[in-house]
Amino acid sequence: MLPSDDSDASLVDRLESLALAPHAFRHREHVRVAFAMLRADGLGVGGARFRRALREFAEHCGAARKFDEALTAAWLERIAARIAATPELTDSAAFLAAHADLLDATAVRR
Repeated sequence: MLPSDDSDASLVDRLESLALAPHAFRHREHVRVAFAMLRADGLGVGGARFRRALREFAEHCGAARKFDEALTAAWLERIAARIAATPELTDSAAFLAAHADLLDATAVRR
């Protein structure tokens, strides 16, 4: 369960400071953090920031082998394309409401 401050910025901060429990960072939270970072900094800088945060979190949780660069890149590209198509969506709740298919964790493996 996430703390009461469930804003995108708070989620990003908690991920980067390694203050999230593994059970609190599921697929939805991955997409939310990627959205926040990509919207703020674009695919280059935001994507690198997301990769670094995700890799560090996986290592911190003892799950470094779970990090998959190719899968992460595919998701980042998909999310970045949706951000570009709907720039008026400024928070992850609105973004995910408009792009609910992104909540299917298996979507990029098809």
